[in-house]
Amino acid sequence: LMRHEFGYVLGQLKSEEAVPELCKSIDDSEDDCICRHECAEAPPPMMSLALKTLRTNLSTPSNPIEVRETCSIALNFISWKTTPTSQDESTAPIACACMLSSYDSEDPAPPHPSHQNMNCEEIGCILRDENVELFERYRAMFSLRNKGGARAAVELGKALVEDESSALFRHEVAFVLGQLQRVEGLDYLVKSLERGDEHEFVRHESAEAIGAIEDDWERCEEVLKRFMEDKDKCVAQSCEVALDAADY
Repeated sequence: LMRHEFGYVLGQLKSEEAVPELCKSIDDSEDDCICRHECAEAPPPMMSLALKTLRTNLSTPSNPIEVRETCSIALNFISWKTTPTSQDESTAPIACACMLSSYDSEDPAPPHPSHQNMNCEEIGCILRDENVELFERYRAMFSLRNKGGARAAVELGKALVEDESSALFRHEVAFVLGQLQRVEGLDYLVKSLERGDEHEFVRHESAEAIGAIEDDWERCEEVLKRFMEDKDKCVAQSCEVALDAADY
């Protein structure tokens, strides 16, 4: 858990000097897939220096699917960054509601300008469509986050508990619900955390997101304390961190 946070922070630093160390973790087949994923999700300006690493790990069948999917999304984002006109966005407005973000995180995919004229339910349909390319579903995810509000939280929550296609996707949805901090997302996050057969990093992200919600803190605290002794160490530690962060 700690090492995956190190990978996240290295990415947020946006320093090219960190790229060799990030690549070492991505390439290390013995490392936990959570750590490898977090390193591969560093911002495009950094990872454009690691194209060979991303492509190699994407095409390695023995890699965990979460690592391969992360590399795929990273390569898609780099491609979008370098050839924006290929995405039919050259005529999009310079700024629209779904493109403006009040968050300072470096996101793994950009929202899509075409979503500005859609309501949350319509974007939610794209988000939950398992036949849509994962990168485009990520774009819908961040469009919903930037729109914000109760309805966006519900659409994201439904994706978290209904999706059966990708643990990576579900973990990112949980992260975004934590950013929104909307109580409307709480039931979905609790359901995700309670699933003992869910991937550990989905449950980890759900626990941290629960810790970010203040409007029903008594319930949040009860849930987090209940899972502090979870058999999955990553989940138990995430609950501990969430409670400590709330106390702080």
